Amino acid sequence: MKIFKLIIQISVISTYLFSQSWQFSADSLIEKEPILPMVINPFLDGVIPDKDYSNPENANKKYNGFRVQLISTKDVQQAELMRFRAMSKLENPVQVIFEAPNYKVRVGSFINRNKADQFRDYLFNLGFQQAWVVRARINQ
Repeated sequence: MKIFKLIIQISVISTYLFSQSWQFSADSLIEKEPILPMVINPFLDGVIPDKDYSNPENANKKYNGFRVQLISTKDVQQAELMRFRAMSKLENPVQVIFEAPNYKVRVGSFINRNKADQFRDYLFNLGFQQAWVVRARINQ
């Protein structure tokens, strides 16, 4: 009987001593955002950027902000037509962003949500009545 009690005590003590208290948490994972090259087509855009994107210091300065999205479509031609329509009415740079499977046409670069909302209202008055504000990574 004493041997049986001794075995149980040893197993209980070893369970507490050798058990693992560490648990995996998905919140501990941090994934860096990939650095993607900026493709500029001067024949379509007619604009050469002010910043030197080949310089890593300029390319990495991104902030959380807002843009106004005009359309989200799977048709690249429809996105390009919206882009040209926006370029003809606005002085702001207009971007076509591909996030599979959609092409998204976005305008502006705002840190403040209120300014983005004001710009959306301005676009609404210009005839872009389906425009909405989206969160985005922006360069300043």
